[in-house]
Amino acid sequence: MGTSDLGGTHLQTDYVPSHPADPNVILENQVWLGGFPGSPDLVMGGPTKGFPEGTLKSIAQSGINGSQYVTNSSSLTGNPLSGVTYLELPTNNPHNQWKDMDITGSGVLVIHNSAKTALMKNLLSGTFKGIIIVDDLIHVQELATVIGTIIILTPSPASGNCVGNSDGKVLYSTEAIFDALTSTGLEKRMFNYGFGNNRLYVKHWFE
Repeated sequence: MGTSDLGGTHLQTDYVPSHPADPNVILENQVWLGGFPGSPDLVMGGPTKGFPEGTLKSIAQSGINGSQYVTNSSSLTGNPLSGVTYLELPTNNPHNQWKDMDITGSGVLVIHNSAKTALMKNLLSGTFKGIIIVDDLIHVQELATVIGTIIILTPSPASGNCVGNSDGKVLYSTEAIFDALTSTGLEKRMFNYGFGNNRLYVKHWFE
């Protein structure tokens, strides 16, 4: 991550972001249970969790809760983004790139194509809360903040392990991830509570 400050929590001990980072908050060469996901729907758990291939795309096309599906970034409407926003970009360069954007919004943001070459480049400004699933990503810039998580699908990122520069922030948040799932209705697909079972939604907690 270049000169990034990294922090986190390990065994209930919080480590403030620093450079170099404390080794307790760094895990490398981890094995993804069941194999690394090759598509956005597999990131969400795949068929066994209610996400057969095409599910996120279908939800985006439905328009529910502000969701939208586009094949060109210039066709995106609305700011902030909400619901499931799905950009299915062409596979050829430079049309496979979404560049110089304001990321203000929440929910689930997908940038993907069949070749896993869709590139999100230069996140300039705005705060996105939720889940970003993208084939490849370069440069989280100074005024951009992601609260939640970013999952990159390509095994060979264009910029190696340097996904940010300047002072952009990527802040992992379980709360933001869960809020994204509940606000888009995806949580109901992932967790089968059973008929008549109550759900307790915890809105805030400390990690």
